[in-house]
Amino acid sequence: MQTYLIPLQFPVLYHHGDPLAEPNAIVGNYHRLQGLAEELDNEISMLIHNLKWHAKSCVKLMRENKSLSDELKLTCGTDMISTLEAQNPHRVDQSLHGEKQQ
Repeated sequence: MQTYLIPLQFPVLYHHGDPLAEPNAIVGNYHRLQGLAEELDNEISMLIHNLKWHAKSCVKLMRENKSLSDELKLTCGTDMISTLEAQNPHRVDQSLHGEKQQ
């Protein structure tokens, strides 16, 4: 009698030719995989929701940052702000639409 291993997270042993072991192992693995697929679908949905929430938060922060920057330019002058912006090595030059700011 030959023994086979089904390569899964928790291997299931069954004997080739055993009419009860093979179908039970296959059905059991099918249900386990079906459960894992459902868990992954739920996780994907949650990740998509979180990504959308964070994207909205980023857009909000970019708008606030631009508003503050514009206010500083009016208060302190464009030259002063340009000098400060040039000294910031971590600055990301992006507008709300992915275009370079001027």
